Amino acid sequence: MASTQSTRPPRLVAVPCVCTHTSVLRWGIWAPSYVNGLRSWSDQRGLNAMQMLSFLNAAYVVTGNATFMDAIVTLSNNTNQYQRNQLNLKIEAPCDDNFSDDELAFLPYYTYFQANASATPALAALLRSYNFARPQRSSLWAAIYMASTGVVDDLAVRDVVWNLQTWPLEWVNWEANNSQRIDIQVNPEVNRDLKHGTMSVRVLPCNERNQVHRRVAMPMCDCPRSSFPCPRQFRWNHNPFTLDGGSGTTEFDPGAWLAPYWMARYHGILSSSSSSEL
Repeated sequence: MASTQSTRPPRLVAVPCVCTHTSVLRWGIWAPSYVNGLRSWSDQRGLNAMQMLSFLNAAYVVTGNATFMDAIVTLSNNTNQYQRNQLNLKIEAPCDDNFSDDELAFLPYYTYFQANASATPALAALLRSYNFARPQRSSLWAAIYMASTGVVDDLAVRDVVWNLQTWPLEWVNWEANNSQRIDIQVNPEVNRDLKHGTMSVRVLPCNERNQVHRRVAMPMCDCPRSSFPCPRQFRWNHNPFTLDGGSGTTEFDPGAWLAPYWMARYHGILSSSSSSEL
C-alpha cells in the first residue's frame, strides 16, 4: 500500500489486489473505480468501502503516518463517498442474505472501532448490520457489537453465553439432518441458492446443527490455476439457519469458539465468574 523509501513521502495507490499469477483477486477489490464504478459490485460497495477505511484507520493508528489519514479523507470526499457507502452495507433481501459477508464486515468493524471510536457513519452501519444479524445469536457478532459501541446489551450478553455454551466439545463436522424434525418451524423464504425449505425460522443450538457445509472448488481469481477445494461455508461465515449438512469426515481447530470467548472476557462482557459456567 505504501512506499517504505525514506527519500520520498509514502504514496498510497488504490489498486485491487492481485494473485501471484497477476490476475485480479475476485474479492480483493477496494479501489473507487471498482467499488463505485462497476454495477456488478454494487452489493459489495458498502462492505468493501468500510473494509478499506478500517484498514487505513488501523494503519494510521499503528504508524502515525499522515498518508493514511489523507487517504481516508480522499476516499470520504463527495466524489468517492466511502463513508456514505457504509450506511447500506448489509444487504437485507432474504434471497441475497450473504452470511459470509457478515464475517467480512464484523471483523473489520472491530478493527475500525478499536482504531477510531468516533466513526459516526460506521456506527450507524454497525447498528444496522447487528440488528439484522441479531437473530443468528452469534457470540462473535454480539461481542464485536458491544466491544465497538460500549453498549451493555442484556440480550446480546445472553446470546454470547448461550452460543458459547451450546458449542459441541468435539470439532468434527458430524452430519446433522434437522429437516425431518417436526419440532422445528421451517422458514418459507428462499435462500441465496433460491431453494425453499432449507432453513429454520429460529437458529438452533450449535450442538444440534452442522457448522461446516459442502466443499466446492472456489476460484479466488480469474487465473486458471487458482481453483482449489475449500469450505464454502465455515463456522462464522456460514448460514446458521441451514437445517442439514455435515459428513463427519473433517475436524477443525477451536479458534472460532476462542475468538468470541476471549474478546468477551477482554472487554468485560463476560466476567471470570460467568465464564466459569461455559
